[in-house]
Amino acid sequence: MSSTLPSFAPFPEAPWRDHIIPAEWEACLSTWLALTEAYLSLSENHLVRHIIQDESITSFQRSFVTEVTASGTNILGSSRTSSLLLRQCFVLSSRLLKLSSPPSSLLTWEFLSDFSRLYGKKKAAAIVQAASQMPRAETSLQGLKKSLIHDLDSGIQGDPKLVETRLKRLNHLIHISPHVAAFFSAGSDFLDGLISCFRVMNPPLRKAIITTTYLCLIGLTEGDSPKHSMLTEQLYSLKAAADAHKAGPLNANDSMVAELVTATPILKQIRHRLEHSDTGLTRTKSVISALEGYRKPGANARPKRPIRRKIDKGKGIMTEDQDDIHGEIHVHRMSQISQIQDLFPDLGSKFVSQLLDEFGDNTEHVIAHLLEDSLPPHLAGADRTKELLVPSICLPYLIIPMLMTIQVP
Repeated sequence: MSSTLPSFAPFPEAPWRDHIIPAEWEACLSTWLALTEAYLSLSENHLVRHIIQDESITSFQRSFVTEVTASGTNILGSSRTSSLLLRQCFVLSSRLLKLSSPPSSLLTWEFLSDFSRLYGKKKAAAIVQAASQMPRAETSLQGLKKSLIHDLDSGIQGDPKLVETRLKRLNHLIHISPHVAAFFSAGSDFLDGLISCFRVMNPPLRKAIITTTYLCLIGLTEGDSPKHSMLTEQLYSLKAAADAHKAGPLNANDSMVAELVTATPILKQIRHRLEHSDTGLTRTKSVISALEGYRKPGANARPKRPIRRKIDKGKGIMTEDQDDIHGEIHVHRMSQISQIQDLFPDLGSKFVSQLLDEFGDNTEHVIAHLLEDSLPPHLAGADRTKELLVPSICLPYLIIPMLMTIQVP
């Protein structure tokens, strides 16, 4: 093989992709795949030499992962070439990250987060966990943490949309790497910033904050060396914040802690993991019990499941009673789907509905399995973007949950 290989053309952004006809796009995919496989065939020494001489190798990996993560794998098409490229790019990125001195451009928190999101916990966890502990990766994480703490503390005076966007992107990295979870949990500044910024009445930002907090806490229970002491400290900080909020003039149920322990299965998950660990941690279990007291009233109550009745299809018209029953069923299910999509906005309503069917309409179980990437095989490989096809007669019931979320000043 020649000692010199052609350079990669970067993976195009959406405005460019929209102008590429299918035949040309397939040619692009084939070229990228051939180049990727050619670089994979090199020895480590030759690969390192090419990386030093040609930045296009890492530039393509970054642009590919970023664009496919942002827009979904459907932008690649459905050909065998596209699926092979997706797989081989994972192999090449993994090999680059495993080098004794990986390219700096791949050790940024942005790339590691996107890589985690694109390839998932089962495939990428070990690679990302190791890469995130490298000095250059920690430098990137430190810069992000410092910036986020400043922006979180700034609240409404800062840029809430930017904070939301960064947290959502970071969450994929925290989910996959216990090291990153511990990195952001170290000290109290980051958690204090999350608690403080939750006061901003911005629902999407609040949901991102809750997810970040959940993932940081649950991440402390994972990995080869769970950080139980750090977890206890974080839980005590949450309790102190909840106590302070309760003593103040604001609604106690509007605190970040109340929302966290109500909307997520965090306390149940931590308790379960402690029970299956080698340490007793009586202090941790006592603070968990205290935090359970902040669960919002009625959180465990579930609406009575209405009885499904056979509908007379004679003239295709529902009676008033039948319409009420159908509406109650639909509102309840759509409310559950909405709650899950708040934490996982990329999931389609049909896929979420399938998860609810699988786990007996238990929203907490669905959220826990999604966050821990522990879905059964037949759902883990399913299309996560499918949406429900809702009959027109059900449309009024779709509007009700939306109206319920509107806050009247």
